[in-house]
Amino acid sequence: MSVTLPTHNYEFRVAETTSVSDLMGSGGTATYEGSATSNTTDGVIVNNPNRNEGNYVNLTPPTITDTTYSMEFYFTVVTDLGYHFFVDMIETASSSASEWTLATNNNGTQFWSKHFNDKFNMTNTTDPTAGTTYHAVISIQKNGTGNLYINNAVTSSVTSTEFTTSPLTVHAWELGRRAKNNDFYGDFKMYYTRYWDNHALTATEVETLYNNRTTNLFTFSYQRIHYGDVYLAQ
Repeated sequence: MSVTLPTHNYEFRVAETTSVSDLMGSGGTATYEGSATSNTTDGVIVNNPNRNEGNYVNLTPPTITDTTYSMEFYFTVVTDLGYHFFVDMIETASSSASEWTLATNNNGTQFWSKHFNDKFNMTNTTDPTAGTTYHAVISIQKNGTGNLYINNAVTSSVTSTEFTTSPLTVHAWELGRRAKNNDFYGDFKMYYTRYWDNHALTATEVETLYNNRTTNLFTFSYQRIHYGDVYLAQ
């Protein structure tokens, strides 16, 4: 297939009230906290018009074996809030700040992405709009380039020298709030979340993901129908 298989794939377009499992077989779970639920149309509903309290999704923290990695998100903004978090990770319980983030800026006028203590900070001119659906990809190459894609376009790109060592153990991985301080809750509908360990998605891969964003691209049944025994041999 034309896209490297993700390490983790959480599909939220299912009818659930408590949790969903990682479809890549890692044993990870995305647990719905508070009143969060999911359905086949909306995905998981993180409904927090008050950004300082509400519900969120708590995912099993991944182990980052290499600081080259990628993340993909497909979601609809419900309320255009200032400075609220779609995803946040912290390395330890005592971390002084968020380590891996996709959020809006303080005025709610830009998407903002932070990685490894400010080594890969990316902002852009895309103004998140209530009622609009976005496909976002973060692709980070160790000792190289970090790209933030919004709807298949590179909206920010930065470079960095060596910035950390690996492997890294993540303490918390959450959708819908800042994990460090348990605040800045979001108001959105997340359809799926994917993570690639030790792989920076290429522009061609991002285009394929974008073109198939309404499909659960990495299920066994989809691969068998569209790729046949080639998938089974991988």
